[in-house]
Amino acid sequence: MSDGKETLEPRTITLELESDKVRSSSEQGEGSINWSAITGVVQIDEHILFLMEAANAIIIPKRAFTDREAVLRFFELSNTYFTNNQSKS
Repeated sequence: MSDGKETLEPRTITLELESDKVRSSSEQGEGSINWSAITGVVQIDEHILFLMEAANAIIIPKRAFTDREAVLRFFELSNTYFTNNQSKS
């Protein structure tokens, strides 16, 4: 009988930032989210968060990057694309 808990296995997900969307791909498939569906881009201690409605978020661990400069470049580009798409709405 199931106790209602699921164990998540570690997996690799690749994110690609495009000017109008965030693409994701993994061994399980592909998808995309338009920047207009994202309500905020936030950097906290160990993660970068792409916030969405209904308490949803894409959580990106900083340990996924090779160094602090790569984290900064990713965050800055994310913030630029997010900001540019919010002004179009």
